[in-house]
Amino acid sequence: LGVGLGREDVASVRARAVGWPFSYGFYGPEPDLEGGEHRWAQRRATALVDASGRVLSLAVRVNHHDVVERPVHAKVWVEGQLVLDTRLTSGAPARVTVPISTDARQVVVDTWVDRVIRPRELGVPDDRELGLLVGWRFADSR
Repeated sequence: LGVGLGREDVASVRARAVGWPFSYGFYGPEPDLEGGEHRWAQRRATALVDASGRVLSLAVRVNHHDVVERPVHAKVWVEGQLVLDTRLTSGAPARVTVPISTDARQVVVDTWVDRVIRPRELGVPDDRELGLLVGWRFADSR
């Protein structure tokens, strides 16, 4: 994960070559409670995002109803480097800050989670596969 060249990874390389954004396994953005946005990711997701600053701040969380009894294992890679490997035991976010190369115009963010929830199975009319809730922001310095 995060370092191989699967079908979605090849597509992200092609998208980067022409400067287009790319996303695989992420649902559309939703507003967060901090004036930004976040998006749900499936079990595995990849996004090529415009780097609007030199520092990337990432936050991941889950809303699994049984997360206390069954923690969720999550990993995040940035540009193929593992930057977060954690077990989520509550709805609180895990956060990481990653410096971005000064010449990078876009950044690849890959996520993986060991299990997902399907709201439909809990009686909610939603067919998505929800793994991680992922938010990212760029800044010019720490």
